[in-house]
Amino acid sequence: MEGQRVAKSKGGGKLPVIAAGAAAGVLAAAYLGICAWAAGQDVILPNVSVAGIDVSSMTVEQARDTVRTAADQAGQDVTLTLAYEDLEKTAELRRFGAGCGAGGGSGPAGRP
Repeated sequence: MEGQRVAKSKGGGKLPVIAAGAAAGVLAAAYLGICAWAAGQDVILPNVSVAGIDVSSMTVEQARDTVRTAADQAGQDVTLTLAYEDLEKTAELRRFGAGCGAGGGSGPAGRP
C-alpha cells in the first residue's frame, strides 16, 4: 500500500482566532461588571460637580438639596455647564418653580 503526503496548510490555524475571541469576551465581561457596579451605587461618582458645587459621594437627594440651597442663596439665575473630554454644553436656569424649586415667574423660564 502506498501513501500520499499531504502538505501542511499555510496559515496560523485557529489559535489566534480563539485567543482574540477569548480576550474580547473577557473585556466585555469586565465592562458589564463595571456597569453593573456603577448602577448599583447609591452615591454619585467622584469628581462630579453641578454649577460649581462638588456633589461627589453624595446621594441624589443630598446633591439636589445642596444645589437648591446654593441656588436659593445666590438669588439669581444659575448657569450649568456639562463638560466631558472635548464636549461642553451650557444651560441657563432662570428662577422658576420647576427649575430649582425656588418659585418665580408664571411662564417658562420665569417669564410671565
